[in-house]
Amino acid sequence: MAELERIYTVPLSRAYNYSERYRVWFAMKLLRAFLARHMKVEPESVRLSAGINDLMWTHGMSRPPRKLKLKVSKDSGGMVRAVLLEEKKEEKKKAETKPVAPVAGMPAEEHAGKKIKEASSEKKPKKEKTVKEEKGEKKQ
Repeated sequence: MAELERIYTVPLSRAYNYSERYRVWFAMKLLRAFLARHMKVEPESVRLSAGINDLMWTHGMSRPPRKLKLKVSKDSGGMVRAVLLEEKKEEKKKAETKPVAPVAGMPAEEHAGKKIKEASSEKKPKKEKTVKEEKGEKKQ
């Protein structure tokens, strides 16, 4: 069981002071240093979840998130584990939005996508030229 459990909003905007090539790596260092300082442990004993890593890299190495909301727990051995708070909310949303039944033998997402493509592929009627536009073409 966790000896200490807290929720932090970690600011990572200082990572944007560095070159685009190194922003995610510097943001990870900032995150570890922040958690180590606030949980009173060494940075080596901070463990980050895979969800945090995925979120940091979603927009590439040049655009890490400006801040993260984390649930941090420290066990009796001095190990600190950090988990995203938003992970749980996203999983709930995915569970709520699943389609009830497929339509015509295909999943609802694909079926909806085909409807959009079919509607956009319809030809639009051509605009008839006015008298002024026709005169403009003759002059050129």
